Amino acid sequence: MPTSDDSDYRQRLINFFSVWHQKLQNYREMKRDMEPFLSTDFNVFERIEPDENTLSAIIADLLDPTGSHGQHRIFLDTFLRRITRIIHDNLLEQPCEVHPEVSYRNGKDIGRIDILVKFNSGFRIGIENKWGAGEGDDQLLRYRNYLNGVSNGKFCLIYLTPDGREPNSISPGDENRLLLMSYRSDILEWLRECCQLCKSDKFRWFLRDFMDYISTRTEGRRQMPGEKDIIIRHALESRENLEMTLDIYLAGDELCKQLIKDFLMKLRKCLDEHLEKPEWKFVDDGLLKEPLRNGSFAFAKTSWNGKYSIKIQRHKGRIEYGVAKETESRERIPDLEGTLNDAMPKAGRWHSWWEWYRYWEDRYGKWDTKEALLNIKDDGDAVNQLCNDLILIMKKATPFIDKRFI
Repeated sequence: MPTSDDSDYRQRLINFFSVWHQKLQNYREMKRDMEPFLSTDFNVFERIEPDENTLSAIIADLLDPTGSHGQHRIFLDTFLRRITRIIHDNLLEQPCEVHPEVSYRNGKDIGRIDILVKFNSGFRIGIENKWGAGEGDDQLLRYRNYLNGVSNGKFCLIYLTPDGREPNSISPGDENRLLLMSYRSDILEWLRECCQLCKSDKFRWFLRDFMDYISTRTEGRRQMPGEKDIIIRHALESRENLEMTLDIYLAGDELCKQLIKDFLMKLRKCLDEHLEKPEWKFVDDGLLKEPLRNGSFAFAKTSWNGKYSIKIQRHKGRIEYGVAKETESRERIPDLEGTLNDAMPKAGRWHSWWEWYRYWEDRYGKWDTKEALLNIKDDGDAVNQLCNDLILIMKKATPFIDKRFI
């Protein structure tokens, strides 16, 4: 029988969700009215997902007085003012050249600096951009030695990372001429200033997209408020709101796990209806038990002796499925990849552990979005689609694999 405490908490929860829902509804209506004019969900960087080299090229172009932005030295001089340690070299307004991806040879050392700015006075600024990867063996030390040699000691080496961390090979300081910069603070602040000074409306939108992309990737939030910001603000309005939000948050993993687990169990039931027993058998390698962790489950003919299987696997947060091999060294099956590419709506991939595979998101979109989880809960289309894919793969692959065991 419910207690008074239970009833009180239930009513508080109802009130909490009622206000929360109203705030989100107001935001969505406002966003719907603004969207035709602002396209707030569009970001060119999210479309292209730039790698480290592309980001370096973008920053180099911003720093280049002759860059495509057409703003001459505004961005470069704004950047230089932030590097107080080298202002005494009178670099403002000094002619320079900006080069991305500069290869060099220094004795036996061969390397490549992401961005090099060469001033007429002989001063050099080298920027090593580490958006995702870590520092290579003595990488910053080697770059410092090279810059020191070509500039007679008139240089500055910048180590740019998402969080401003130190490299392993040298430490910041006047002697090393090393400056640490972060995307999260230094680059975002620089871009905000560039945005204010930029005279081109067209390029200002590009800068805003760049800022939004960096902020999303390094801070987990967008520059423009979104639904998550509305939720966070509501949660922080009072201790009671915060308590209820944390209750919901702490239950979130279990909820996602249950939704995905239910989906996988439905998938197995769907596959069971198409497989002939005892010729086929299932093997669960943890995915059904812990669907939010890396794992897999597979089905295979008993005559394949565990050498091959039709597998669905969660690996590094992505769902992949196809024809898997027991070992990397096993020789590939001729013509199987081409047959599956012809049979499936979209071509797959090959890997040393897979004869053929594809990602769930290649066909159905990202696995762990709100929309995907709602679809998993609300209808069986996703289950049936994936089941049909796996059955088609099984039918096309089985004759090829069977030949290996005749």
